[in-house]
Amino acid sequence: MGYTKSLGLEWGRSGVTVNSLGLGFFATAGSTPIEKIFNFVFRSDNRLFAMLLIAGAMGVAVVRIVQLVGFVALIRQASVACVLVLTFWMLYVLAVNGPIAAPKYRLPMEPVLCILTGAGFVAIREWWRRRRRAATA
Repeated sequence: MGYTKSLGLEWGRSGVTVNSLGLGFFATAGSTPIEKIFNFVFRSDNRLFAMLLIAGAMGVAVVRIVQLVGFVALIRQASVACVLVLTFWMLYVLAVNGPIAAPKYRLPMEPVLCILTGAGFVAIREWWRRRRRAATA
């Protein structure tokens, strides 16, 4: 139960509530950020949280790879002006908001990220179809 207390979670009548006094990650033991992350994820008493955190991080990594594939596919197939507009829009949003991880500041970039994800899925699907046709021919 100590781990949920360090996260600032308490059991109340309506389920789990967030305690505003909880320090969470900042109260985790460790002298370096890497050591703190390792202790926070792997040395906690809540294995379910650790597994969900790792699964979520792996999912984000997969989506980012698909977005990178989509970016490359757009560069190869679409006009360069379209790719430049999307790139400069993302750079503008990052420059205005800074490297803040709050979702509300990332929201203006979501349409671009959705376009890149869709382009990546289409590029992967087309690559898969060409590969299957070549194997059957």
